[in-house]
Amino acid sequence: MIHLLILVFIKICDNIVSTAKTISVHKGRRLLSALLVTISQFLFYFVVDKVVSDSSMKTIMAVAIASGIGTYLAFILNNKYEKDIMWTNILTCDNADD
Repeated sequence: MIHLLILVFIKICDNIVSTAKTISVHKGRRLLSALLVTISQFLFYFVVDKVVSDSSMKTIMAVAIASGIGTYLAFILNNKYEKDIMWTNILTCDNADD
C-alpha cells in the first residue's frame, strides 16, 4: 500500500512539473523549460517502469487518477504564482461636432 501511495505522489509531481513545463514553453522560458522537461522525463519513466512491473489494474487506475490531480494542481499553482498582468485599455471617442 505504501508503494502505491508513493507512486501516486510521484505521478502527481510528474504532472505538476510537466504542466509547468508546457506553460514555461508557451511563455518562452527556454532554460526553465529544459530543466523541467528533464525532471518530468525522469519521473515519467520511473512511474512507467513501476506500472509495467506491477501491471495490476489498481496501480493503473491510481496512476491515471493521479495524472488528473497533478494537472489540476499545476493550474492552481500557476494561477497563484503568475506574475503576468493583463492590461485593459478602454478607448472612447469624443464627438467634436459641437
